[in-house]
Amino acid sequence: MTADPYAGWPPPQGVYAAPPAPAPPRNGVGTAALLLGGGGAFLCWTFAASFLGLACGLLATALGAWGVVRARRGIASNRGEALGALWLGIGSTVISAVLTVLFVLWASGITGVASAAGDDYLAAAGDEVAFDDGVTVVIAEPLPSGGADTVSLEITVVNGGEGPLDMGEGALRVFTGDERVPNELLELTSPAPDELATGESARLAYRVPLPDPGAGYLSVDFAPGEDHAFGYWDLALGDGGSGDPEGPGDTDDAGDPSGGISA
Repeated sequence: MTADPYAGWPPPQGVYAAPPAPAPPRNGVGTAALLLGGGGAFLCWTFAASFLGLACGLLATALGAWGVVRARRGIASNRGEALGALWLGIGSTVISAVLTVLFVLWASGITGVASAAGDDYLAAAGDEVAFDDGVTVVIAEPLPSGGADTVSLEITVVNGGEGPLDMGEGALRVFTGDERVPNELLELTSPAPDELATGESARLAYRVPLPDPGAGYLSVDFAPGEDHAFGYWDLALGDGGSGDPEGPGDTDDAGDPSGGISA
């Protein structure tokens, strides 16, 4: 007797399970690559932070390529994001690599501070800060100038090196307490020459407004030339530069630091 092929049809409910739901796309790699690529594109144009742009660019390139592969395999659905991150990563890597090399070359040519004063510890008024090329800098005690909220700042630079000193690109930063004095408010009343020959000296005089007249000190960062590192000073306000009447920050009646060198 032949078996009925339709016996038991339809099958009892629950015999066949429903097909599994498709797995959601895993787009995390492509999204992370795009974020890193954007960061690399932003940082690659900044000279000092180009090495960070290089790191972001390399990571974006690697993750972007991985994200494209995952999209091709159907694991992820954001192929466009991954591809964009890949190109951003490549571009920022190239630009950052060039700027990083230039930054390293520039930093290796910076003349550092040779003395402990101005480097290991903050120099006081009258302290001599020496640089590796023989240039020395002395900053006198700040003196009142035209009111309680303005002081005069005198900086003496001596070129004791073997070649001329380019002073045209020197830099000065002044702080009262935690507040920086804007550069445009620093009035240079006695400018220095653009170039200082070996054995010569120059005296720069600035009129400095005090955003915080109640501050007890003036913080000064000064670099005598473009290729020089900053030296650092902490100058007392109101009661004498170094607080020591016998110290090197002493001034005579004319306000000239004892032992100072004229231009």
